[in-house]
Amino acid sequence: MKNDLDVCIYSPSEKIWGGGQIYIENLCRYMNEQDVATVIATSEPDTFSCPTIAMDSVASKAKRLSSSLSLAKTLKRFNIKFIVLNDLSSLWLAPIFRLQGFKVISLLHLYLQKKNAAGLGHSDAEYNLLRFSSRFCDKVFSVNKEKIQAFPVEVEVFYCTLFDGVFDTLFD
Repeated sequence: MKNDLDVCIYSPSEKIWGGGQIYIENLCRYMNEQDVATVIATSEPDTFSCPTIAMDSVASKAKRLSSSLSLAKTLKRFNIKFIVLNDLSSLWLAPIFRLQGFKVISLLHLYLQKKNAAGLGHSDAEYNLLRFSSRFCDKVFSVNKEKIQAFPVEVEVFYCTLFDGVFDTLFD
């Protein structure tokens, strides 16, 4: 692996494979094709068919928190400048990565909502933590235009399925 990388996409998923993982894998491939050296940080590097950096288990919030500082050290060794936090389950780590000197970009697939009568959504504490954490992002993008007003920061809708022009919006 190259010692000088530009971008790391943080994958907070473990023992799951779906649309979000396919999306970031395609984004990683595209960015590398555009000569932006990009890797995915994952606890399951063999599940992706693009460059990865192995990290400790992220199966729980406690494990995500405990592994984030060691991951930050690893990313600094590779001279990574940007970290893309994939979805709400990693957005709350934005303050940690920002305070470690990274440019932080959040790429949201799900929308932020308080827990509803059906039990879907976030508790009040989680909801407020995610809103607070968004303030530590240099940019917040959502592929879902619903409920973006829940955030106290500007959220740009990111429709880019083929990633055309991705660098004009992500890294300016």
